[in-house]
Amino acid sequence: MSDDVRREVAWNYATPLSLLEKLSDDHDEKVRCNIVEIDWELLEEFAVVKRSRISLIILEKLADDPIVKIRCHVAEYPKLSKALFSKLANDQVESVRARIASNPSTPPSILKQLSDDSWVIRSNLLGNPSTPDDVLEKLFLEGDIFLRASFYRCWYEGKRKSTPITIIEKSATSISFGIRCLVASSLETPTHILMKLAIDRSKNVRLAVAKNSNTPVELLGKLAIDKDKEVSLAANEIIERNSSSYSKSVCEIASSQNTGESELIYLSQIGLWSSRIAAIGNPKLNDYQQQKASEALLQEITTYSGPIRQDRNQSSLSWC
Repeated sequence: MSDDVRREVAWNYATPLSLLEKLSDDHDEKVRCNIVEIDWELLEEFAVVKRSRISLIILEKLADDPIVKIRCHVAEYPKLSKALFSKLANDQVESVRARIASNPSTPPSILKQLSDDSWVIRSNLLGNPSTPDDVLEKLFLEGDIFLRASFYRCWYEGKRKSTPITIIEKSATSISFGIRCLVASSLETPTHILMKLAIDRSKNVRLAVAKNSNTPVELLGKLAIDKDKEVSLAANEIIERNSSSYSKSVCEIASSQNTGESELIYLSQIGLWSSRIAAIGNPKLNDYQQQKASEALLQEITTYSGPIRQDRNQSSLSWC
Protein backbone atom coordinates (compact mmCIF):
# COMPACT_ATOMS: atom_id res chain seq x y z
CA MET A 1 0.00 0.00 0.00
CA SER A 2 1.11 3.54 -0.68
CA ASP A 3 1.76 6.00 2.16
CA ASP A 4 -1.51 7.83 1.42
CA VAL A 5 -3.56 4.64 1.52
CA ARG A 6 -1.96 3.47 4.78
CA ARG A 7 -2.61 6.90 6.31
CA GLU A 8 -6.29 6.71 5.39
CA VAL A 9 -6.57 3.18 6.74
CA ALA A 10 -4.95 4.26 10.03
CA TRP A 11 -7.34 7.21 10.27
CA ASN A 12 -10.50 5.18 9.63
CA TYR A 13 -12.38 4.48 12.88
CA ALA A 14 -13.67 1.15 11.47
CA THR A 15 -10.24 -0.35 10.68
CA PRO A 16 -9.78 -3.73 12.46
CA LEU A 17 -7.55 -3.59 15.54
CA SER A 18 -5.27 -6.31 14.19
CA LEU A 19 -4.42 -4.09 11.22
CA LEU A 20 -3.97 -1.03 13.44
CA GLU A 21 -1.49 -2.97 15.58
CA LYS A 22 0.57 -3.70 12.48
CA LEU A 23 0.36 -0.07 11.35
CA SER A 24 1.59 1.11 14.77
CA ASP A 25 5.04 -0.13 13.67
CA ASP A 26 4.84 1.66 10.32
CA HIS A 27 7.91 3.62 9.24
CA ASP A 28 5.76 6.61 8.27
CA GLU A 29 5.11 8.84 11.31
CA LYS A 30 1.87 10.21 9.80
CA VAL A 31 0.47 6.68 9.66
CA ARG A 32 1.31 6.08 13.32
CA CYS A 33 -0.08 9.50 14.27
CA ASN A 34 -3.37 8.88 12.45
CA ILE A 35 -4.00 5.82 14.60
CA VAL A 36 -4.37 7.86 17.79
CA GLU A 37 -5.20 11.36 16.56
CA ILE A 38 -8.81 12.43 17.18
CA ASP A 39 -10.54 15.06 15.07
CA TRP A 40 -13.38 16.41 17.24
CA GLU A 41 -14.51 18.68 14.43
CA LEU A 42 -15.93 15.61 12.71
CA LEU A 43 -19.02 13.87 14.06
CA GLU A 44 -18.39 13.49 17.77
CA GLU A 45 -19.81 9.96 17.91
CA PHE A 46 -17.19 8.82 15.37
CA ALA A 47 -14.42 10.38 17.45
CA VAL A 48 -15.72 8.71 20.62
CA VAL A 49 -15.92 5.32 18.88
CA LYS A 50 -12.38 5.65 17.57
CA ARG A 51 -11.02 6.61 20.98
CA SER A 52 -12.80 3.73 22.71
CA ARG A 53 -11.57 1.12 20.19
CA ILE A 54 -7.83 1.72 20.37
CA SER A 55 -6.31 -1.11 22.41
CA LEU A 56 -3.95 -0.69 25.35
CA ILE A 57 -1.33 -2.65 23.40
CA ILE A 58 -1.31 0.00 20.67
CA LEU A 59 -1.25 2.85 23.20
CA GLU A 60 1.67 1.30 25.10
CA LYS A 61 3.64 0.92 21.90
CA LEU A 62 2.97 4.48 20.70
CA ALA A 63 3.72 5.92 24.15
CA ASP A 64 7.37 5.15 23.34
CA ASP A 65 7.20 6.75 19.91
CA PRO A 66 10.02 9.25 19.22
CA ILE A 67 7.54 11.71 17.72
CA VAL A 68 6.27 14.11 20.40
CA LYS A 69 2.92 14.71 18.68
CA ILE A 70 2.13 10.99 18.81
CA ARG A 71 2.93 10.75 22.53
CA CYS A 72 0.75 13.82 23.13
CA HIS A 73 -2.21 12.11 21.45
CA VAL A 74 -1.67 8.97 23.52
CA ALA A 75 -1.65 11.07 26.71
CA GLU A 76 -5.20 12.26 25.93
CA TYR A 77 -6.71 8.76 26.03
CA PRO A 78 -8.83 7.86 29.08
CA LYS A 79 -8.10 4.13 29.28
CA LEU A 80 -4.37 4.19 29.90
CA SER A 81 -2.93 1.94 32.58
CA LYS A 82 -1.61 3.59 35.76
CA ALA A 83 1.90 2.65 34.69
CA LEU A 84 1.37 4.36 31.34
CA PHE A 85 -0.08 7.47 32.99
CA SER A 86 2.99 7.59 35.24
CA LYS A 87 5.37 7.09 32.35
CA LEU A 88 3.88 9.93 30.29
CA ALA A 89 3.69 12.18 33.38
CA ASN A 90 7.46 11.87 33.58
CA ASP A 91 8.03 12.51 29.89
CA GLN A 92 10.88 14.93 29.22
CA VAL A 93 8.69 17.03 26.92
CA GLU A 94 6.39 19.53 28.66
CA SER A 95 3.58 19.27 26.09
CA VAL A 96 3.21 15.54 26.81
CA ARG A 97 3.04 16.10 30.56
CA ALA A 98 0.55 18.92 29.93
CA ARG A 99 -1.84 16.49 28.23
CA ILE A 100 -1.62 14.15 31.21
CA ALA A 101 -2.30 17.10 33.55
CA SER A 102 -5.51 17.94 31.68
CA ASN A 103 -6.71 14.34 31.24
CA PRO A 104 -9.73 13.78 33.57
CA SER A 105 -8.84 10.08 33.81
CA THR A 106 -5.36 10.67 35.23
CA PRO A 107 -5.10 9.13 38.74
CA PRO A 108 -5.17 11.69 41.61
CA SER A 109 -1.71 10.65 42.84
CA ILE A 110 -0.19 11.51 39.47
CA LEU A 111 -2.06 14.81 39.27
CA LYS A 112 -0.64 15.67 42.69
CA GLN A 113 2.84 14.75 41.48
CA LEU A 114 2.49 17.25 38.62
CA SER A 115 1.45 20.13 40.93
CA ASP A 116 5.06 21.28 41.28
CA ASP A 117 5.69 21.29 37.53
CA SER A 118 5.77 24.26 35.13
CA TRP A 119 3.21 27.08 34.88
CA VAL A 120 1.55 25.42 31.88
CA ILE A 121 1.18 22.12 33.75
CA ARG A 122 -0.27 23.83 36.83
CA SER A 123 -2.68 25.76 34.62
CA ASN A 124 -3.91 22.52 33.08
CA LEU A 125 -4.34 20.99 36.53
CA LEU A 126 -6.57 23.91 37.57
CA GLY A 127 -8.70 23.28 34.50
CA ASN A 128 -8.94 19.54 35.11
CA PRO A 129 -12.27 18.62 36.80
CA SER A 130 -10.60 15.58 38.40
CA THR A 131 -7.84 17.48 40.21
CA PRO A 132 -8.12 16.66 43.97
CA ASP A 133 -9.42 19.47 46.19
CA ASP A 134 -6.20 19.80 48.20
CA VAL A 135 -4.13 20.19 45.02
CA LEU A 136 -6.68 22.59 43.57
CA GLU A 137 -6.65 24.79 46.68
CA LYS A 138 -2.85 24.89 46.77
CA LEU A 139 -2.52 25.87 43.10
CA PHE A 140 -5.38 28.36 43.26
CA LEU A 141 -4.18 30.19 46.36
CA GLU A 142 -0.56 30.30 45.20
CA GLY A 143 -1.32 31.21 41.59
CA ASP A 144 -1.98 34.52 39.85
CA ILE A 145 -5.17 35.60 38.08
CA PHE A 146 -3.90 34.24 34.76
CA LEU A 147 -3.26 30.82 36.27
CA ARG A 148 -6.67 30.82 37.92
CA ALA A 149 -8.37 31.54 34.58
CA SER A 150 -8.22 27.82 33.73
CA PHE A 151 -10.11 26.96 36.90
CA TYR A 152 -12.77 29.60 36.29
CA ARG A 153 -13.32 28.30 32.76
CA CYS A 154 -13.77 24.78 34.11
CA TRP A 155 -16.12 26.03 36.86
CA TYR A 156 -18.16 28.14 34.43
CA GLU A 157 -18.64 25.15 32.14
CA GLY A 158 -19.91 23.13 35.11
CA LYS A 159 -17.29 20.39 34.75
CA ARG A 160 -16.34 20.14 38.44
CA LYS A 161 -18.56 18.13 40.76
CA SER A 162 -17.65 20.32 43.73
CA THR A 163 -15.52 23.34 44.58
CA PRO A 164 -13.61 23.86 47.86
CA ILE A 165 -15.21 26.53 50.05
CA THR A 166 -11.89 28.38 50.38
CA ILE A 167 -11.86 28.97 46.62
CA ILE A 168 -15.47 30.16 46.62
CA GLU A 169 -14.74 32.58 49.47
CA LYS A 170 -11.61 33.90 47.78
CA SER A 171 -13.40 34.33 44.45
CA ALA A 172 -16.26 36.22 46.10
CA THR A 173 -13.82 39.02 46.96
CA SER A 174 -12.22 39.20 43.50
CA ILE A 175 -11.71 42.63 41.95
CA SER A 176 -13.32 41.25 38.79
CA PHE A 177 -17.10 41.64 38.84
CA GLY A 178 -17.26 38.83 36.26
CA ILE A 179 -15.74 36.39 38.74
CA ARG A 180 -18.02 37.64 41.51
CA CYS A 181 -20.95 37.08 39.13
CA LEU A 182 -19.75 33.51 38.61
CA VAL A 183 -19.76 32.96 42.37
CA ALA A 184 -23.14 34.64 42.73
CA SER A 185 -24.71 32.37 40.11
CA SER A 186 -23.15 29.13 41.35
CA LEU A 187 -25.42 26.62 43.06
CA GLU A 188 -22.48 25.69 45.29
CA THR A 189 -22.22 29.13 46.85
CA PRO A 190 -23.39 29.04 50.49
CA THR A 191 -25.94 31.48 51.87
CA HIS A 192 -23.51 33.57 53.92
CA ILE A 193 -21.57 34.43 50.75
CA LEU A 194 -24.75 35.09 48.75
CA MET A 195 -25.76 37.56 51.47
CA LYS A 196 -22.54 39.53 50.98
CA LEU A 197 -22.86 39.46 47.21
CA ALA A 198 -26.47 40.65 47.45
CA ILE A 199 -25.13 44.07 48.49
CA ASP A 200 -22.26 44.06 45.99
CA ARG A 201 -21.47 47.39 44.33
CA SER A 202 -22.06 45.82 40.90
CA LYS A 203 -25.69 45.46 39.86
CA ASN A 204 -24.68 42.48 37.68
CA VAL A 205 -23.52 40.60 40.75
CA ARG A 206 -26.72 41.39 42.65
CA LEU A 207 -28.71 40.36 39.59
CA ALA A 208 -26.87 37.00 39.52
CA VAL A 209 -27.79 36.46 43.18
CA ALA A 210 -31.43 37.26 42.40
CA LYS A 211 -31.48 34.68 39.61
CA ASN A 212 -29.71 31.97 41.63
CA SER A 213 -32.27 29.26 42.38
CA ASN A 214 -30.59 28.61 45.74
CA THR A 215 -31.01 32.18 46.97
CA PRO A 216 -33.07 31.96 50.19
CA VAL A 217 -36.49 33.54 50.54
CA GLU A 218 -35.37 36.27 52.93
CA LEU A 219 -32.59 37.40 50.60
CA LEU A 220 -34.89 37.46 47.59
CA GLY A 221 -37.20 39.68 49.56
CA LYS A 222 -34.42 42.20 50.12
CA LEU A 223 -33.38 42.08 46.47
CA ALA A 224 -36.99 42.77 45.51
CA ILE A 225 -36.51 46.30 46.85
CA ASP A 226 -33.07 46.80 45.31
CA LYS A 227 -32.54 50.33 44.04
CA ASP A 228 -31.67 48.99 40.59
CA LYS A 229 -34.86 48.32 38.68
CA GLU A 230 -33.49 45.31 36.76
CA VAL A 231 -32.42 43.58 39.98
CA SER A 232 -35.71 44.38 41.67
CA LEU A 233 -37.79 43.14 38.75
CA ALA A 234 -35.74 39.93 38.49
CA ALA A 235 -36.29 39.16 42.16
CA ASN A 236 -39.98 39.99 41.90
CA GLU A 237 -40.40 37.77 38.84
CA ILE A 238 -38.99 34.83 40.78
CA ILE A 239 -41.24 35.70 43.69
CA GLU A 240 -44.20 35.84 41.33
CA ARG A 241 -43.38 32.46 39.81
CA ASN A 242 -42.79 30.63 43.06
CA SER A 243 -44.70 29.78 46.18
CA SER A 244 -46.51 32.15 48.48
CA SER A 245 -43.63 31.97 50.96
CA TYR A 246 -41.67 34.28 48.66
CA SER A 247 -44.53 36.71 48.51
CA LYS A 248 -44.90 36.53 52.26
CA SER A 249 -41.21 37.37 52.71
CA VAL A 250 -41.51 40.57 50.71
CA CYS A 251 -44.69 41.53 52.51
CA GLU A 252 -42.98 41.06 55.87
CA ILE A 253 -40.22 43.44 54.79
CA ALA A 254 -42.79 45.93 53.52
CA SER A 255 -44.67 45.77 56.82
CA SER A 256 -41.62 45.91 59.07
CA GLN A 257 -40.87 48.98 61.18
CA ASN A 258 -37.18 48.28 60.58
CA THR A 259 -37.40 48.83 56.82
CA GLY A 260 -35.98 52.20 55.73
CA GLU A 261 -38.21 54.94 54.36
CA SER A 262 -36.51 55.00 50.95
CA GLU A 263 -36.91 51.20 50.63
CA LEU A 264 -40.59 51.48 51.58
CA ILE A 265 -41.20 54.16 48.97
CA TYR A 266 -39.53 51.99 46.36
CA LEU A 267 -41.44 48.88 47.46
CA SER A 268 -44.74 50.75 47.34
CA GLN A 269 -44.13 51.49 43.67
CA ILE A 270 -42.70 48.24 42.26
CA GLY A 271 -43.49 44.56 42.69
CA LEU A 272 -46.49 42.47 43.71
CA TRP A 273 -49.69 44.33 44.50
CA SER A 274 -49.85 42.60 47.88
CA SER A 275 -46.39 43.81 48.91
CA ARG A 276 -47.13 47.31 47.58
CA ILE A 277 -50.29 47.41 49.67
CA ALA A 278 -48.27 46.30 52.71
CA ALA A 279 -45.70 49.06 52.08
CA ILE A 280 -48.40 51.70 51.67
CA GLY A 281 -49.91 50.64 54.98
CA ASN A 282 -46.58 50.96 56.81
CA PRO A 283 -46.88 53.88 59.28
CA LYS A 284 -43.32 54.96 58.49
CA LEU A 285 -44.65 56.52 55.29
CA ASN A 286 -46.31 59.91 55.74
CA ASP A 287 -49.79 60.72 54.46
CA TYR A 288 -48.57 62.29 51.25
CA GLN A 289 -46.37 59.30 50.40
CA GLN A 290 -49.18 56.87 51.17
CA GLN A 291 -51.71 58.82 49.10
CA LYS A 292 -49.39 59.14 46.11
CA ALA A 293 -48.54 55.41 46.11
CA SER A 294 -52.19 54.45 46.65
CA GLU A 295 -53.36 56.51 43.68
CA ALA A 296 -50.71 54.97 41.43
CA LEU A 297 -51.61 51.45 42.54
CA LEU A 298 -55.34 52.07 42.14
CA GLN A 299 -54.77 53.39 38.62
CA GLU A 300 -52.76 50.29 37.76
CA ILE A 301 -55.36 47.92 39.20
CA THR A 302 -58.29 49.54 37.41
CA THR A 303 -56.53 49.47 34.04
CA TYR A 304 -55.02 45.98 34.43
CA SER A 305 -56.22 43.53 31.78
CA GLY A 306 -53.83 40.60 32.29
CA PRO A 307 -54.43 37.34 34.17
CA ILE A 308 -54.75 37.28 37.93
CA ARG A 309 -52.29 34.80 39.47
CA GLN A 310 -54.01 32.45 41.87
CA ASP A 311 -52.04 31.46 44.93
CA ARG A 312 -53.64 28.99 47.34
CA ASN A 313 -57.07 30.03 46.10
CA GLN A 314 -56.34 33.70 46.70
CA SER A 315 -55.54 36.28 44.04
CA SER A 316 -52.41 38.42 44.06
CA LEU A 317 -54.60 41.31 45.18
CA SER A 318 -54.98 39.79 48.61
CA TRP A 319 -52.98 40.53 51.71
CA CYS A 320 -50.05 38.18 52.48
